[in-house]
Amino acid sequence: MELTSIFRLARTQTQRWFVKSTQFVLQKGDARSIPLQSTSRVLYILSGCVWITYKGEDTILRAGEEMLLTPANDHIVISAEGRASASFELRP
Repeated sequence: MELTSIFRLARTQTQRWFVKSTQFVLQKGDARSIPLQSTSRVLYILSGCVWITYKGEDTILRAGEEMLLTPANDHIVISAEGRASASFELRP
């Protein structure tokens, strides 16, 4: 799995701040377990199709779809579904 940190510059009325998102690439057949943080995150699918197991439920998401991950002492399991690789991003 390839991991790339991306910093996006955002502006407020009086200051600048950076929002960090993390991108992942899953090759065909790859599966990863990702621990959840203490803050909510949005899982956004950049390309391909993924199978997600989260809080005991299975979900399939395709490019352009997203899922809200609420804080928990838990993890998600995510795998590339189908015949191609998939990429996704965890957003604040």
